Amino acid sequence: MNNEIRTMCADEKLVEERRRHIAECAVRLFGEKGYKATTMRELAQSCGMAQGLIYHYIGAKADILHLICEYAASGGPLMRNYLADLGDLSASEALEACISKYYTWADKDQENYLFFSREINQFSPEDRGMLLRSQAEIIQLFTELVERGVAQGEFIAPHPRLIAHNIVIQGFEWATRRWYLRPLFTLPEYIEAQTEIIFRCLGRTSSGAGEKNWDGVRAMPAGVPVASGAAGESGSSAGRRGRLGNT
Repeated sequence: MNNEIRTMCADEKLVEERRRHIAECAVRLFGEKGYKATTMRELAQSCGMAQGLIYHYIGAKADILHLICEYAASGGPLMRNYLADLGDLSASEALEACISKYYTWADKDQENYLFFSREINQFSPEDRGMLLRSQAEIIQLFTELVERGVAQGEFIAPHPRLIAHNIVIQGFEWATRRWYLRPLFTLPEYIEAQTEIIFRCLGRTSSGAGEKNWDGVRAMPAGVPVASGAAGESGSSAGRRGRLGNT
């Protein structure tokens, strides 16, 4: 339990459960309305709790931002644990498994990614630093896997850290650019395609290579103006993303 945040409940397990529930509801609501525009009354309704009850588990609205950040920053240690649980695999096998796991997590946590990309300025410098360190830790994990593959003669990679950075960015893209990517790929297709691209950059092929031609795998549905897709996550593109990707 985070002891930096005030609580009126002595049951640590209950506090942790309620705080996680509040944070999960807040990510969705803040993502829709924005952090500043969301009232505590609206958040309480979203959580299915009385407004006064929320203050049994947090001291202020800003505490919710810290909780969201804290939960998101656990990704680095979780990836380390996942890699350790894989056991004695080659660098290629471990890298392929970790890419799949990371992209699956990005899919599951897409609301968090969208929220952070829109509201990052609402976080304290300390919390922003926590998020950045977490991302750096995940990049470091992928860097080590690529370097291990190079040392064992499995990969050719002049710039392992840049490749690792690109792996993480493509997970972020799946979460934040879903308005464009979801009509083209399912999650398993996206993982397979990106893994194949990454492995070809490393001078080899993944276990699923050669099975599909990803060029034009699926036609873009009518109504999605490809030329304006570079608009990013704001304005009209955000509206298109909402119509197409929020499934």
